[in-house]
Amino acid sequence: MLTTLLATQLSSDLRTPYAGYPAWALALGWATVGVPLTLGLSMVRGQGATGGDRKTINS
Repeated sequence: MLTTLLATQLSSDLRTPYAGYPAWALALGWATVGVPLTLGLSMVRGQGATGGDRKTINS
């Protein structure tokens, strides 16, 4: 849902820039939001052992 909202807003901004800002400035702003968001979500997903694969201290 959030991805759809952000994509719609980005495409709308690229078609008709608001407040007189140039398109490059809006693209820079979206990149400033998109890069950390993408990196953060990719780290949450992560790679590694699942819960069933982990060894416990008692076993």
